[in-house]
Amino acid sequence: MRLLGSRPPCRTRRFPGVHGLPDGVTAAGGHRLLISYEATTPSLFSLRGAAQGPCDIVWVLDSSEPEMAEAARLLSRMGTVMDMSGCSPAQTVEALRATGPTGVVALNDRRINLLAEVAEGLELDFHTPEAARRLSDKMLQRQAMEALGPPSAP
Repeated sequence: MRLLGSRPPCRTRRFPGVHGLPDGVTAAGGHRLLISYEATTPSLFSLRGAAQGPCDIVWVLDSSEPEMAEAARLLSRMGTVMDMSGCSPAQTVEALRATGPTGVVALNDRRINLLAEVAEGLELDFHTPEAARRLSDKMLQRQAMEALGPPSAP
């Protein structure tokens, strides 16, 4: 039983992709890209088509979201799928470290804070956690702009 509002236990599950590469092996371009996938992510077919050849994809999702449980099966046909439901940022970093990523892509703002922490923990280029917080919080954006001097909206 879980207390209302408490985080579910971390359930890291890996669905090896039919076309996914094993750990330590990367596509011809030598890149393995982490892509955070959620229901509003642009077409996965166009994403996979654009990445095919230059990199291998590791789809990162949270299967506790209703649409994602079924998506994992389809995504596994186009790369490795890592289900990070209930995991803390530190647990996510450690689970994703094993996939050997060389880059991170956020196609939606919703998980940008988590991805910034993951990228920092994996020493990958991405927004810093502080920049991600500013990108996702209007009040922090206004405070940052005011600190620079230009006028901001009330």
